[in-house]
Amino acid sequence: MENHTAIRLIRDFICNWSYHIQSSSLLLKCVFRFTLAKYPNGPEIWKHYFRLILILTLLYSCLATIPYCVVSIDDPGKNVYSIFMNIETSIYFVLTISIGYFTQRELKCRSSQIMASIKKMNRYLLFDLSIHFIVFLGVLLPAFVLPSLEKFMKTHIMMSLVDLVALTPSYILIICDNNIRNLIRCKKKTVIQVLPSDINSTFK
Repeated sequence: MENHTAIRLIRDFICNWSYHIQSSSLLLKCVFRFTLAKYPNGPEIWKHYFRLILILTLLYSCLATIPYCVVSIDDPGKNVYSIFMNIETSIYFVLTISIGYFTQRELKCRSSQIMASIKKMNRYLLFDLSIHFIVFLGVLLPAFVLPSLEKFMKTHIMMSLVDLVALTPSYILIICDNNIRNLIRCKKKTVIQVLPSDINSTFK
């Protein structure tokens, strides 16, 4: 029984941790877009502090996951996973929209070249935000709007949604990147092998 509880706790920790990683990466993209719009040397700033930003992101994801694990050990029957996800996702949405608003204000006084590059980035962020909104509804509806739903179904719905968030970069690349779509649709090319004897016979 203890082994089963430990495995469940590790599984829940990984799911919650991956959710925080994806959510914080979405915020970092929004902040990067804002710095690119406001500061001419924005990319150089991110390049200089890249390792520090990466370490802080991983540290934040772990620290944000610890309270859920502590509550799960003290009271396993409490549905804290869905409660935490709804609160955190709401905060992420507010921060993302706020950063986007200030970014649009900064873009009004920037060159058309910067606006074109950020416009492409907006597509990636829009799809990323849409997937997080689907996750928000998917966690909110089973946990609060449909309380009569079996706990088994609620758990599997939330696990599927976490997998959706984990694969967000793959979905966004397929949707937004023409090169990736062309690579997926690419058919096997027919290779014609030419022998040296055929070349010699041609020039005779």
